[in-house]
Amino acid sequence: MTNGDDRPAASAAPVPPAPRDRAVAVGAGPRRSASFGQDVGPLWAHSPSHPVHRFGLAIGLGAAVAAATSIAAGDGSLPGDVRIARWVQDAPVPFAAQLAAFGNALGSAVVGVAIAVVLVAALAAVHHRREAVFLLVVFLARVGNGAVKELTRSPRPTAGVVRVTELASGYGFPSGHAMGATLLFGGIAYVTSRVVQDASGRRIVVACCVSLILVTGYGRVYVGAHWPSDVLGGYLWGALILTVAIRIDWATADRRGPAKPGITANARCDGSEGGPGARSGDARRGTGSR
Repeated sequence: MTNGDDRPAASAAPVPPAPRDRAVAVGAGPRRSASFGQDVGPLWAHSPSHPVHRFGLAIGLGAAVAAATSIAAGDGSLPGDVRIARWVQDAPVPFAAQLAAFGNALGSAVVGVAIAVVLVAALAAVHHRREAVFLLVVFLARVGNGAVKELTRSPRPTAGVVRVTELASGYGFPSGHAMGATLLFGGIAYVTSRVVQDASGRRIVVACCVSLILVTGYGRVYVGAHWPSDVLGGYLWGALILTVAIRIDWATADRRGPAKPGITANARCDGSEGGPGARSGDARRGTGSR
């Protein structure tokens, strides 16, 4: 196209894309970590300048563990232990004996080691070494159960009070089966959230892990090996250790640097964080300004 004096008309200069507001990008929505493969919450939740946000749950669990351990220490059972134990043993649960036997076997150290070894080897074989190390370390934390039992020196149930069909040795609080199951299956649930992409599959695995943890505790009370408070203590100790391990894992992942382009949720959705969508978004904005 020419103007009145036959000179070609000057084309409009392309308008450069507006710079992205980094502050808005950082504060908006959950972040997807390259090492996690899942949404792990806003950046401020993992900032070293916010230790309460980083370890808030661990602090709360630590307070609960300290209180429960202090109360359980010494001779005798806690208020409600006898009544709850008798209710568990007498409740009309279908296949109660078989369910208890399954839970007791599942929470044993031998079965736990077998499951952990197989899963750790499988994770390492498919190049999920970080997850394999995490699961191994969390499971090995079970060895600290004996030290806690020596500290509290809380007795196990006696046959004259509740039905005892398993003569377990040593002290009762916290339950090693319950603590070990929480560490192992809680660790499996966490690792699954990192390596399994399908949301439905993750939910199924997490539900199965929670069920196995609960079945283990049921079995310990049903056979009279532990008081309900012992099982609760095992759950609390396992949850505390698992929570601290997860937070440390998150912190070390943060120190490895920002997520790679194209990994973050924002990058995939709206082109932020420098992913491929950012280039297409810039191109669209540039095209629309011409």
